[in-house]
Amino acid sequence: MADIVTWENQTCALCDSAQFVQLFYLRAKPGGGVVPVPAGWECHACHHRADLGELQRAALLKQRRKELQALEDEITRSLPATAPPAAPATTPRPA
Repeated sequence: MADIVTWENQTCALCDSAQFVQLFYLRAKPGGGVVPVPAGWECHACHHRADLGELQRAALLKQRRKELQALEDEITRSLPATAPPAAPATTPRPA
């Protein structure tokens, strides 16, 4: 079965905002004219400089955690219901 690829908004590592602003360097030629050169991304809310690789790794980790939780839930549902484990016995401290 093929995995269905879904698009998700990337979020800032510091403030969890999903709004980013693209930054540019403005390069000018002595004879005239200005050319915008991409210079990265910045969080709109907290102005943290965003590392796209870091954002992608965080999104992948979030996806893996969801998959792990789904597998844990499936295992829990498949196990027979048992009584919760007994609390460990405590021994009184000597005075």
